[in-house]
Amino acid sequence: MDSLIEIKNLSKTYKVGPNLIKAVDNISLDIEKGAFLAITGPSGSGKSTLMHILGCLDTPSAGSYKLDGQLISEKSGKELVGIRRFKIGFVFQTFNLLPKLTVFKNVELPLIYQGLKVKERRQRVIDALKWVNLENRARHKSNELSGGEQQRVAIARAIVTNPKIILADEPTGNLDTKTGREIMEVLVKLNQEGSTIIMVTHDPEIAKFAKKIISLRDGQIL
Repeated sequence: MDSLIEIKNLSKTYKVGPNLIKAVDNISLDIEKGAFLAITGPSGSGKSTLMHILGCLDTPSAGSYKLDGQLISEKSGKELVGIRRFKIGFVFQTFNLLPKLTVFKNVELPLIYQGLKVKERRQRVIDALKWVNLENRARHKSNELSGGEQQRVAIARAIVTNPKIILADEPTGNLDTKTGREIMEVLVKLNQEGSTIIMVTHDPEIAKFAKKIISLRDGQIL
């Protein structure tokens, strides 16, 4: 299979007072198309920093990162915005939905940023909501939904742009065990349909849903 992500000798260093902290320390990693990868590790291990770099929300201090054949570490800020809009879908622990907007509008928002016409936007949103079994909640505001429903809306928003990768940062962290498993079953089904998923989690039971698990400690892969 082809590599969708290629990371070579990647490092991220922060200055905290007089000290330099290596949040990510010389990581090399290839992730294939269609992968479902879980990144685990204790607090402070570097997993969130690595996720931010993969999501083009942060830039490395050293090393290279290729996504879909493009050398991300050489892109300008404007180019990174375009990559996030068209190639990456995000699912966050806190859902990050806009409470005053309807479910439909929340899912539609990334397509508006992409500049799609109304007709195509509408069909894509309907298809995404059907995929997560929430088409009957399209007119509800997001704050009228349960936590599990809100996370399914967030997944619909992530997949509506047909991204190259879905980045899920602690997707079950704010959910009870039963609802968390339901969300993971949605992500597994997405992966079975061909989506590439990279997930950060501190929960070893949730990590088991992935095809491959890597553990970080002190910014390095164990």
